[in-house]
Amino acid sequence: MVGFGFGTGFGNGLSRFAQFASNQPVNQGLRPSSIWDGSPSSGFSSVPADPARTTAKPVCRLLTPPRQTVRTATVIGAFAAANNGGSLIPNLGLSHVDFHCEGNVSRVDAPTFRTFERADGSTYDLLGWWATLSRPSGEEGVADVYVEAVPSDGSMQSRMCGPYSFVMASSEFDFDVSVAAGGGADFFTMEDAFTHLRTQNAQHPRVQVLEAGDYELGNANSHTPAGWCRIEATAPVKFMQAPPALEGDFARIRPGMDRLHFKGSEITVDFANSLEFYTELEEGQHWLDGINIIQSRGREDLWRLAPRNFIPALFRHGAWFTDCSISDVNDVFDKAPLVRGCKTSATWADLAQDSLCFVANEVFDHSSAAYYTNVDAISISYVGPGNATVSIRNSPRSLVLRVDGSDVGSFVFDGSEQAFRDDTNYRVASATDWINSQPNWSAMLLDDTRLGTSLSPPGTTNGFAVEDIAVPTTLPTHFDIHSDIYQLPNLPDFRENTVFAFNRMWQIDAQNFFVQASPGVLDCVVIGNALYNNLGTADEELRSDLGGMISHGVFAHNTMATQRVSIPADGQGGDGYSLIANNMVLRMTVRNGDSISPALSVNDNHLVQSVGLPAGSNGTSSGGDSTSLFIDAINGNFTPSGLLLGNGAAPSIASDLHGTEFPDLSTKGAIAASATPSSGDPPPSWSVAPSITGIPEIGQTLTGDDGSVANGMINGQQWLRNGFAISGAVGTAYTLVAADENSLITFAVEATGPGGVNSAVSPEIGPVIFSPSPAQEPMLIDSVQGAGSAGSATASNLVATGDHRQIFAMVGAGTSDAVNDISCSIVGAGGTVAMTRVFFVGTQNVDPTTSLEAFAGFIIEETNLPGEGPYELVATAAGANVPDKVGIVAGSLTNAPKVPVIEFERAANVTGAAVADGTLVLAALGSSTATSGASMTGAMQVENLFSYGDGIQLGWTMAESGPLTVTNNVTGRSVSALVLFEPG
Repeated sequence: MVGFGFGTGFGNGLSRFAQFASNQPVNQGLRPSSIWDGSPSSGFSSVPADPARTTAKPVCRLLTPPRQTVRTATVIGAFAAANNGGSLIPNLGLSHVDFHCEGNVSRVDAPTFRTFERADGSTYDLLGWWATLSRPSGEEGVADVYVEAVPSDGSMQSRMCGPYSFVMASSEFDFDVSVAAGGGADFFTMEDAFTHLRTQNAQHPRVQVLEAGDYELGNANSHTPAGWCRIEATAPVKFMQAPPALEGDFARIRPGMDRLHFKGSEITVDFANSLEFYTELEEGQHWLDGINIIQSRGREDLWRLAPRNFIPALFRHGAWFTDCSISDVNDVFDKAPLVRGCKTSATWADLAQDSLCFVANEVFDHSSAAYYTNVDAISISYVGPGNATVSIRNSPRSLVLRVDGSDVGSFVFDGSEQAFRDDTNYRVASATDWINSQPNWSAMLLDDTRLGTSLSPPGTTNGFAVEDIAVPTTLPTHFDIHSDIYQLPNLPDFRENTVFAFNRMWQIDAQNFFVQASPGVLDCVVIGNALYNNLGTADEELRSDLGGMISHGVFAHNTMATQRVSIPADGQGGDGYSLIANNMVLRMTVRNGDSISPALSVNDNHLVQSVGLPAGSNGTSSGGDSTSLFIDAINGNFTPSGLLLGNGAAPSIASDLHGTEFPDLSTKGAIAASATPSSGDPPPSWSVAPSITGIPEIGQTLTGDDGSVANGMINGQQWLRNGFAISGAVGTAYTLVAADENSLITFAVEATGPGGVNSAVSPEIGPVIFSPSPAQEPMLIDSVQGAGSAGSATASNLVATGDHRQIFAMVGAGTSDAVNDISCSIVGAGGTVAMTRVFFVGTQNVDPTTSLEAFAGFIIEETNLPGEGPYELVATAAGANVPDKVGIVAGSLTNAPKVPVIEFERAANVTGAAVADGTLVLAALGSSTATSGASMTGAMQVENLFSYGDGIQLGWTMAESGPLTVTNNVTGRSVSALVLFEPG
């Protein structure tokens, strides 16, 4: 006989938070047999074993955690189900479920509902197979329970799960101690309490916290009891780790005591100062029961400038979760054997990666948008000779400066803890300082809140390495964190026996289900879930991938009106035991447009868009959208409406997300409602798909063709931008607007017929580009000039109006010695901004620092202008002696491209090719004599030709395509530049 020490205890083995619905029996017959001697599995003449899988098996997972103490009796339960010829009706597709306990067997013939109450007073009904486990009078010890799910389909195998241990004891706790930081209890600290329980070899103790406040759990060295060490509180308490001794150190909660059962709403576990809750042994998982789990600094809080998911699991080895309230944490349910009845908000990263049983939960606002949103961090410029670019590289993460295709410098980032403390190459600021130390390069720090290894290419959606980003440029920081709800990770072997059922989720940004085929999952049931994914986010295009459902994958009565589903392709997965039925999803497609397995049943689904639906599906209806098919899906009300009420089908499961019975002819999706049948006629279909003609340029008008439809009449057209409706863009014509730039446009057509409503979408056209019309060709707005001495010159009142504005300036300086530097800034209502220098050359020599005269060209784009004009341009020049002559000429233009073509020579002439009609060419001429003159070949018009001092001149011309030559009548000590602003 196994002994359990001494101490006091009390309690009722039946939870006050759960009860059976009326008229539903509780099986009282499960208890160890008379030959059980108190040690685990001693009552079995032959210990139950799960047979090696040779064909499909039911799923079977516990709905109540094991290791509970049974004084008199306690209810235990499991969720078990299997596909039975295309349906889980009746009895979730099973013949029965047997509960085995130490030589006795209790048979349960049907699943029933049990009602659970959360701490906030809300309730939920959960369908399961339940039995009441009793303790034999006068006996104590540890008893093992196995649960056997027996399928109705005789071609399947049964599944035997276990062993699950339970403590049989006359006292609920073998030791019962108290903690209060202010005294008046057995111990001042939790660590002292745990140390005492370890030295006493406690097996199912309790620790009560009697005083409100913040407590550390400490580290009492390793101890794993046979049952649970229950933690309760009589006043609000928060368990959290103290801040690490050194800022940025990795920190975890590691109490040493395994199998902690935190129970009750007075308890909060706060991860503000820690990244992980540690479990010493894999079988030592903790139980979080009706408590609060938070990260009190908020979802966006970083740990040493990086996301907190250093380890992609908040609880090491997973944990048991029942009825908890959870917010602002990442990866909370990773590897959890059970997540039941929890409510979450403001969570991020992966919610339930590799969770084994996820049932009856409510998830609101799960998103990693704060991490994948780009934050501009650094702007980089170059003023030397040659074509400058920068590259972002990996292994190690580096920022590389390049000129004319060759590396000229590299800054290697280090994201380690030591580098954070050393602060030499951890931050973006360090890279900024380094760039500013490189000849001809400059950088401006815009944001330093994220670590340097997150520095990424402009516009990135994944942070991948990219070569040769044109300079000038602005680089953002980016964290490639895109959320998943359930993800099956890469595993060495198949994952068997997973359940994801009866969950409600709304306002989420995530890939709902990502079941990888590497190698995949066997025996998986995903039923009765309703999810609403936010529209208009970077994650909007994510899709659920069921390709890894290899054998006996059931995906039925799920609602996902704003996310499409990719189902297994032939040869990938989906056998004769698999079922995809009665779902309501955005679209249903197959990888690469492949066919599905002939054995896979795809029946009675409703799609918003039927495009891409594979051949072999039956009973599919389509039409509507997330606003018309539900009462208020965006706020979590998935009650069916609209077309869902008119395209009913026989259900494949007996009850819905809320426990309501599906009628014989019901709506498709997760929520039950009576529906009228479809007519039986085929839905409208297209022999020729819709199409688009026109040029994908802003301002152009596209024309949509309805295609050729059968079994119906066209009743509407809608233009789509990146797959989503453009407000007000209906009918067969659409004129592209600025918001369409870089987008893909499609044309959707809806038809109605006796068989219902269907839609088809054209192939994409685009991406849409900005291409100015003749009236929008680059145009000169204004030009100014200014002269000065003593190292500076100013040109005032430059007007710059219109869209896509740009300003170019040329500055010349002369001295009795070398010219070391020339710079130019622009002053407006928003302050002063440095212009980007695009060339800097001398007249006597290429190197201006060895030349008596030098010229420099400068450009600034509209996005960098300091507010509205008129503007003042201020040029400064420096040398061994202060330059005694400085001149500046500048012009502004509208409808300019972001990157003009610049050609310049230290010669009397320079030639450039205008590759498009309507190119605006600016000619900038400088020489060492004031009598310099200019001529341009191919010029149609020359405006604002002027000069100053040593000879700085600007002229503008509209040119046809072809070569343009600018001639300067002074040779030897002159600079000529062409700046070509091409349309679009």
